Amino acid sequence: MVPILVASDIHGDFQALEKLFRIAENLKCTQFLFAGDLGLGYSEDMVEIIKNRNITFLPVLGNCDSPWDFSEAFLSHPPLFQVRKYENREIFITHGHRFQTPEQTGNILPPFSIIIQGHTHVPALEERGSYYFLNPGSASRPRGRYEASYALIFQNKIELKLLNSGKKIKTLKMKEPKL
Repeated sequence: MVPILVASDIHGDFQALEKLFRIAENLKCTQFLFAGDLGLGYSEDMVEIIKNRNITFLPVLGNCDSPWDFSEAFLSHPPLFQVRKYENREIFITHGHRFQTPEQTGNILPPFSIIIQGHTHVPALEERGSYYFLNPGSASRPRGRYEASYALIFQNKIELKLLNSGKKIKTLKMKEPKL
């Protein structure tokens, strides 16, 4: 199964977005989940990068994203959260400025689901009870001691990686969901 690329908080950095799409293409990803703060208003180049790729780009709206920027770029207005399916798992994705958990949106996820949020610009990956929590960090404006980062979701593991070197920050093996 091909992995899913996950990133967040680019804030208009088209070079970071281009690099992420190249990584996704090299890995033959079919989906790119984006946890908000794309910053389309800063760069027309970003719109071209998104439109001219054969990878499904699935963003959620971040606190710095303007719905008007998406409309002016003729892109669909992203929701505040999404629930996606990958293999036998549910994936909940939000930016984190309004919702931090699926329950806050009325969604109850089955055990071994993945919960993704951005907003903090700090990469994090951990198992909490029977759920996997992922923050891919920021691909352009990392905070603290962290470098630009992103994540890959595979069938039974999640990897946090540094954007510029590809070095793994952390790997988390996931348990198989019960059907």
